[in-house]
Amino acid sequence: MPQLELYNAVNQVITDLGKDIIKSPNFASILLDYHAYPKDPILSAKQKNAMKDILAEGYGEKVYDWSSGNHSKWKKENERILQDFLRRTTHEKEVVDTVSQALLYGAGCLSLQDIGAESAEPAAESQPSSSHTPPPQQASGTPAEKPSRKKKWFRAIKIGCGINLGLVVLLVVLALIFGNLNSPESEQYERTIAQADSLAQLGQIDTALLVYQSAIDNYKSDYLLSTYQDEVAEKRSKLLHKHYYNVLQAQCKANVKHPTVGACFNINQRMMKLPSDSLLSKEEIAEKDKIIAQVEDMQKQAIASQTDVLLKNISENKGRVDSRTRNEIDTLLLCAPDDYWLNMIKKKAK
Repeated sequence: MPQLELYNAVNQVITDLGKDIIKSPNFASILLDYHAYPKDPILSAKQKNAMKDILAEGYGEKVYDWSSGNHSKWKKENERILQDFLRRTTHEKEVVDTVSQALLYGAGCLSLQDIGAESAEPAAESQPSSSHTPPPQQASGTPAEKPSRKKKWFRAIKIGCGINLGLVVLLVVLALIFGNLNSPESEQYERTIAQADSLAQLGQIDTALLVYQSAIDNYKSDYLLSTYQDEVAEKRSKLLHKHYYNVLQAQCKANVKHPTVGACFNINQRMMKLPSDSLLSKEEIAEKDKIIAQVEDMQKQAIASQTDVLLKNISENKGRVDSRTRNEIDTLLLCAPDDYWLNMIKKKAK
C-alpha cells in the first residue's frame, strides 16, 4: 500500500478546516503545511503536481458530492474521470491513484481497508513473494537513494569547470536563485498565501486579510521581500474592493436617482461593517476614508437633488404641502436627519 502521510494529511485538513476545503484549487498547497508529501523530492513533486492539476479540473467538488451521498454509482464515474485524466496528462497512474485515494479517504468515501484492497503492491516485483508491504517511511526512499539538491548543483558546477568559465558563473547564479526560491522562508510564505486565498474563497474576508499580512510579518529574509510585499498589498486591495468598496459604491449609485429608506439603511449598514482600522495599513486606511468620503458625497448630492424637486413641487402648489410631499420629506430625513433644508421644510409644513 502507498505511504500513509498523504492520506492522513488530507483527512486532518478536512477535520481542521471542514469538508468544503476539498473543493478549493488551493487545497494542494494547503497540504504543504501538514507535511503531506513524501520526503523524496521527485515523488513529492509528482504527487503535489498531480494533486494540483486534478483539483484544478474540479475533482475535489466531485469527491465532495460523492461523500455527501449525491451519487449512487460514484466508483464507476471516478474510474472514468481518472482514466480520462491520465489520457490527457503525463502523470503516472500510480501517483494519480494515490492522490485520488487520499482525497476519497479524507472525504470519507473510502476506508484504509478499501485502499489496501484496491492498491497494487509495487514492491512485490523486487522482493520475495512472502515479503510484506514496506513501512510508510521506506516507501518514499532514503537520502542515500537520491542525491541531495546541493550535491546535484556541485556536480553540475564541476562539469561546467571543464567546459566554460561563463557557464560556471551561470550555474552558480542559478544555484543561488534556486536555493532562495526554495528556502524555508519562501516555502512558508507560499503556504501562508495559499491559506489566505482559500479563506478568501470561503468568504472569511477579515481572517484572510490577517493571514495575508502574516505572510509578510513572518518572512525574515530580504530576498524577494519587496516583491512579496507588493503581492500581499495587491491581494489585500483586491479583496477589500471586491467584498466591501465596490458593493458599497454600486449600492450608492443605484440610490442616487431616487433615495429610499431601505437603500439608505443598507448603505449605512455596509459602511458600519467596513474593516476596522486595526486590520488595515496606513495606506489602506487612507483608501477606506477616501471611499467613505465619496459615498457620503454621493448621498448628499442625491438628497440635495431630491430636495430641489420637493421645493419645486411645493412652489408649484402655492406653498401647500400635500401628503405625498410630506412622506417624501420624512423619507429623506431618515436618510439625512441633519439636513438643514429638509428640516426647514418639515418645520414649515407643520
